[in-house]
Amino acid sequence: MLVDLTGALRDPRPSGTRRVLAHIVDGVDVPGVRLEPAALVGGRWVTVSRRHAAAVLRGGFDGAPGYPLGELPVDEAASLAAARVRAWQGHALREVPVDEVSARAEGYLLLEASVDPAVLGGARRALDSGVPTMLLHHDSLSVLHPRLVDDASVMPSNEHAVLAARADHVLFLSRSAQEEFERRVRRSPVPHAAVACPGVDPEELPESTETDPSPTPHFVCVGEVGPRRRTDVVVAAVERLRAGGVPARVTVVGRPAAGTTAFVEALRGKADDGVFRWVDGLDDAGVARLVSGASALVFPGEHEGYGLPALEALALGTPVVTSASLPALEGLSPAGQVRLDLVDEESVLGALVGLSDPDVVRRMRAEARGLVLPGWGEFARQVEQFVAVAVGADPATTPPPVRGA
Repeated sequence: MLVDLTGALRDPRPSGTRRVLAHIVDGVDVPGVRLEPAALVGGRWVTVSRRHAAAVLRGGFDGAPGYPLGELPVDEAASLAAARVRAWQGHALREVPVDEVSARAEGYLLLEASVDPAVLGGARRALDSGVPTMLLHHDSLSVLHPRLVDDASVMPSNEHAVLAARADHVLFLSRSAQEEFERRVRRSPVPHAAVACPGVDPEELPESTETDPSPTPHFVCVGEVGPRRRTDVVVAAVERLRAGGVPARVTVVGRPAAGTTAFVEALRGKADDGVFRWVDGLDDAGVARLVSGASALVFPGEHEGYGLPALEALALGTPVVTSASLPALEGLSPAGQVRLDLVDEESVLGALVGLSDPDVVRRMRAEARGLVLPGWGEFARQVEQFVAVAVGADPATTPPPVRGA
């Protein structure tokens, strides 16, 4: 079965999506089904070992450090992307012409909502060929909230949604994402839908070095910087907190969202003044260390497909300020969290005022450490069941998934 990683190969910067993909590549095993990580190169699917693909997804080649693109000049970024493709080809196991998927593979799985025309075309060919075509649908943001998405990517993202609406096999990261897709995008139930919830494994995260909260409140935001993540609201709330006499700081970690020049430039004008710091290019370990020492992770976006950073912060023992609708929190105790029914400057400010008290932070850290969080093992099991049903694997060895579970 071909597992399409073309998008991740071309831009393998660390992100929650990459971690989801990595756990599928190196943690999912379906009896009788061979998963082959593949990328489109020159009109052919080039497959590599799962070990090499997992290394790329985790930021490097065979465990070597990755090459963060960050804000490199266009020609240098293109050169590094080409180097990744050459390395992928150097580890090739086999090549499959894009028009021969049905004859050469027993299934096709697309894990990202790509805006790449070549990837969309390859997925469309697989769907048209009749081979079992499985799509992981992260969210319906581009269809339902296009104002929060880069104009240049709205149409390609919508094309991915159209493909998902045609597919018989769709995997979702949350029950709310499935319900929204079936009710407002497809407008009918998916014939074979399943939910696999990403998780955390505490042993994969660095231990927190903060045994006592700093008297100076320090808040951290993680994720692509743009209107969707409400970064401007957080920064404005911290500015008001300081105007009221609280010496708070905020650090934003993430790359700018495409097509948000005015939004980004307004933030850049405030950055690096000792109060608001903006960093990009940190690896996962660096982000985890930063979050573990923060007074709280502030993750207030209201339109998320899942929201893995919130779970990872809680696993580190860091309190979280987030939207009450965050899918990652479905069914989870509210311990260690401030859940906002309405996300605006006033509600965020109110949360940060409370978390400026070291005693409150200390109490919420203890609450967060006591949470029982979902793990990656259960996520892998749910994906395995989904794939097995899609390709007709032996149900005696792999039980079918429960719809919507």
